[in-house]
Amino acid sequence: MKQFLSNLAILILFLFLTIEISAANSIILKSGKTIKGTVINQNEKGLTVKLADGSTQTIEKYKILKVVYKDVSEEEEKKIRIAEEKKLSEKLNKEEEARRKKEEEEAKKQAKIDEKNLLESEKDKLAKKSKEELREKARREGTRKVTDVLWRSAVLPGWGFFHADRKVTGAVYSGLFTSSLLYALAIRSKVNSAKSEYEDASLYYQVARPDPINFLTANGFNFGSYYLVDTYTTDYVKGKRNEFKGLSNRYNGALGLALIVYITQLTHTYFMGQDWVEEEFLSNGKAGLNIDSKWESAGINSWEFRSDMGYTWKF
Repeated sequence: MKQFLSNLAILILFLFLTIEISAANSIILKSGKTIKGTVINQNEKGLTVKLADGSTQTIEKYKILKVVYKDVSEEEEKKIRIAEEKKLSEKLNKEEEARRKKEEEEAKKQAKIDEKNLLESEKDKLAKKSKEELREKARREGTRKVTDVLWRSAVLPGWGFFHADRKVTGAVYSGLFTSSLLYALAIRSKVNSAKSEYEDASLYYQVARPDPINFLTANGFNFGSYYLVDTYTTDYVKGKRNEFKGLSNRYNGALGLALIVYITQLTHTYFMGQDWVEEEFLSNGKAGLNIDSKWESAGINSWEFRSDMGYTWKF
């Protein structure tokens, strides 16, 4: 019996060692080394290996070339390393090629953007130069002057716009200014009436308000009666004063609105007058449908035909 138990223990130990050996893994590193052991834990950062001597070692993921979950010979390890290094090299080459293509595409896009910006800048310079030349020509040869519309708008708001064929804008400014003045004139008569009533109420308050000592003595010190009389006269004067103050504010507001409209239309007239002067030398300076066709540069050694259609509304 003892012999049987001894043989059984030896058999169990042999099986245990066999399982341990068969469970050995091979971790092939990029540095050229290979670690033998059993993987007991792993995550996104790396893995932990139990070595043959019972100790553990943690290996970072970026150092690992290949994990083979069996024990491999040196010949197998060499073949696996060559295959994995080839895959890694191909992957790096693809990534480098993709990065290079992306950089080339971005460079081409940026070149197109730079070329477009350059063309826009040149167009802006030409447009600015043309506008300056047009203004200079208008000053030298034109019969129109900004002062022609400016003095008219200064005399009668909106008149300058009518003179420059901006009838809608002129009508709007004239209507706003006239309405503001008419409203101010209508309020003015009410302000004068309210002022007169307030002055009369103030005089009445000074005359009719009872003297406290005389009133109380004459009425047997009836404080209630005195309070009612004093409150009535005081409230009456306050009411007239508030009415006069409210109408005065409305009158001043109407005059302020008329002044704002006047200054606004005068400023607008000045800038509109500059365009009006230039329109004398423009082929499409008239209101209505305008069509303009021309060849334009679209890049280096490249031209394109452009046709623009629009509707001009003068204001």
